[in-house]
Amino acid sequence: MRQLKHTLNGKPLTDENITNSLLAGMKKALQNKLSSILTPGEFDKITVDFISDSAGNLAQSIHGPNEILAKIESVLGKTKRI
Repeated sequence: MRQLKHTLNGKPLTDENITNSLLAGMKKALQNKLSSILTPGEFDKITVDFISDSAGNLAQSIHGPNEILAKIESVLGKTKRI
């Protein structure tokens, strides 16, 4: 019997690998969007939480110093502040 081997970027296709790849892609996309307004040091001071509900909707919540969040909001719009 032939076996199919599913891989993602050379790694076995598992729920964990899929999740990690998706999160890495979202992080890279966010970095690309914010690279024009944030320094690497400012980017290191923020935390981004990705939140999903049971319907599969994905939202982001960005935490950090108010002056950095104000810059981010100028590009992304209002963020949930905690």
